[in-house]
Amino acid sequence: MAFERTPDPRYGSSDMLRRHQPPRDQILKHHVVAAGKGESLASVAKANNLPVETLIAFNFPGGVENGRIVPEVVNWYLANHEAFRCPETPDRKNRQFKGGERLAIPKAGVSAAATPVGVGLPTSLRPHAATVRAEVRPDRQKYWQEFEDAVSKQFSIASSLVSLLEPMLGSAETLRRMANLWIHMREWGCSADDILTGFKVLATDGKGAQASVVKIVNVLSTESATLKNLVAKAKVAGLAAALIGVLLNTVIAWGRGDYHMVFVEAYKFAIGFAIPWAGLIDTLQSLVNAIWPGSNTNRVFKYVRAVNPVALGGIAVDSVGTIVLCFVDRQGSERRLSRLVERMKDSGAGVFVEIGNRLGDAIYEITQMPDKEFEEAMSLRNVGAWLRSLVE
Repeated sequence: MAFERTPDPRYGSSDMLRRHQPPRDQILKHHVVAAGKGESLASVAKANNLPVETLIAFNFPGGVENGRIVPEVVNWYLANHEAFRCPETPDRKNRQFKGGERLAIPKAGVSAAATPVGVGLPTSLRPHAATVRAEVRPDRQKYWQEFEDAVSKQFSIASSLVSLLEPMLGSAETLRRMANLWIHMREWGCSADDILTGFKVLATDGKGAQASVVKIVNVLSTESATLKNLVAKAKVAGLAAALIGVLLNTVIAWGRGDYHMVFVEAYKFAIGFAIPWAGLIDTLQSLVNAIWPGSNTNRVFKYVRAVNPVALGGIAVDSVGTIVLCFVDRQGSERRLSRLVERMKDSGAGVFVEIGNRLGDAIYEITQMPDKEFEEAMSLRNVGAWLRSLVE
């Protein structure tokens, strides 16, 4: 019997590898093995001006390790891959082509070495990567690789989200639901950036609201015709990322009992659509920086953003809603007010919170001054310097 060995599980489960196909966008063409001509992997590679190691690594993940061909693994693919099923050689030590097999030829510059499954994921999820990926339908495998690449590039965001989900779901289920969420939202028409926006919202705004985050991920990781249609309409208008942020923020806030955030997020979304203020200011700042690098650009635009009608209006609605809820439900008042302060600090209106804090500190210091020191501090020169310090 031919010498065979199952590929390293890091490259995927045996069931998945039996169906493996290289990424379509990396394939230059296919070489069809001619029957009766004694073609081999070496001759196919030579005919296509490739090193045989490159041909094997591209078609058979794990067939080349550290630049060395692993014959037992190659034999396993030739025997077990659904597109090959090659017979044994006369000496029964290897496998040989029968004719009709198709080998993918990579485009120039494509790295042929396969990446082990899960290598870019947070450490606790890696042991489950091969199992979870094997559950993904063949027509969705491209989204898995995309998911893994995105997680590795935005590792801190993904790790923060994992830290919220893992204590309640466990490592394997966390990976399964994050991957399914990615796959379904890509099929709904969301871009990778749109979904990463969602990950960021869940990871940052979801702190302290783990139960809500888990429920959101559960919903988004399952098929939903309603959500699919909603996202599709937002995509046409170029608002998918904004819509995802609004939906997730609203659901997280609802789970905390901040019911008024429905109106806050609806206001910000509607006004932001009508007045594309933030995008205009960001573009203008980039232009000014390019023309006059090193100027007071950042300080000036800090205050320009502070009068953003979207941010100020949102904070106004948020403040009124929070106060009303505090009267209705006094037990949660302290937590609601603390969250309001944090939202104000993180918004464009944060500059006013900062000034208020400094002003409060300054007034306290003034009340503690002796009369003589107070008179000196209140000189025109000192007052001017003090006011400047409040806004710098």
